[in-house]
Amino acid sequence: MAKIRGPLHSDSASGKFANALVFATNKGIAYCRQLVTPKNPKSADQIAIRSLISDASKAWKESATIGAIVINPAYKLAYEVLATPLQISGFALFMKDTVALNWTGTPKTYDGSLEITDIV
Repeated sequence: MAKIRGPLHSDSASGKFANALVFATNKGIAYCRQLVTPKNPKSADQIAIRSLISDASKAWKESATIGAIVINPAYKLAYEVLATPLQISGFALFMKDTVALNWTGTPKTYDGSLEITDIV
């Protein structure tokens, strides 16, 4: 990506320009990219995976009890320790494991009954 100096004949620029370009700064380096509008297909698979991610996220945040497993500070700390060598957060590893465990079948589906990994 090219570095931008004096964008739009000014010292700096940020935001959308002419519904075609986006000017921004990342780590002190100004850049410009094409404006892209993301698609939201709202397919059955997309709705199911969003539901799974939402349920898993709520369980982590609210320290829920899923089956015999309690998401307590010790459970979260265990995930933090396991995630450290991977250079990700414990929450990210928990989400990865939970999605892998629950997004199953052919075709892949989520039935709304969340299962989590017992790591302790």
